[in-house]
Amino acid sequence: MKPREKRAGSQYILASSMKALVSPFVLLTLAGCAPTPGSVGPAADYPAGKNQQEFASWAAKPWAFVVSDLNGHRLRSVTLRFTDEPADTCTPGNWKKVVLLDQQTQPSPGFTPDEAAYHVQGSVLTLNLTANFCDVYIEIQGRITPSGFSGQYSFSDLTGIQSLGVVHGAPVRPLRAD
Repeated sequence: MKPREKRAGSQYILASSMKALVSPFVLLTLAGCAPTPGSVGPAADYPAGKNQQEFASWAAKPWAFVVSDLNGHRLRSVTLRFTDEPADTCTPGNWKKVVLLDQQTQPSPGFTPDEAAYHVQGSVLTLNLTANFCDVYIEIQGRITPSGFSGQYSFSDLTGIQSLGVVHGAPVRPLRAD
């Protein structure tokens, strides 16, 4: 009977340990640890500065973005123009309107081009493609540089974030007149 008592004791210790691990997890979940919209990735880690100023200087140019799914298949491409006009969104921050200039392939469900908005924090650009909806977001977020953009395409709601793919973008260069 000694081995059975040890087994029962180890099961008790294991059950106590599991309770100790699960309790903080449940508390954190109930406290609202789901990521907030506009926080896909470490946006808050990048202070405003030179990259944001550089972005502002060439944000007036149209940008082309290519969105691919997680398997590398092209989902869509869009050409956008960034404005200084404030956008009405449900998320905090200095959101501004985006104008859709061109789009190839079918838009995602819920994508309404006239309601897209963008936000820049440091070197992180976030495009909210569903700015007209609250608590459900289709976003593009990544780093901007003078030569381009690389980031993620994601869906988020109150339960969390799901990565849908990757995005690459660059300023559109004007055509040369020959």
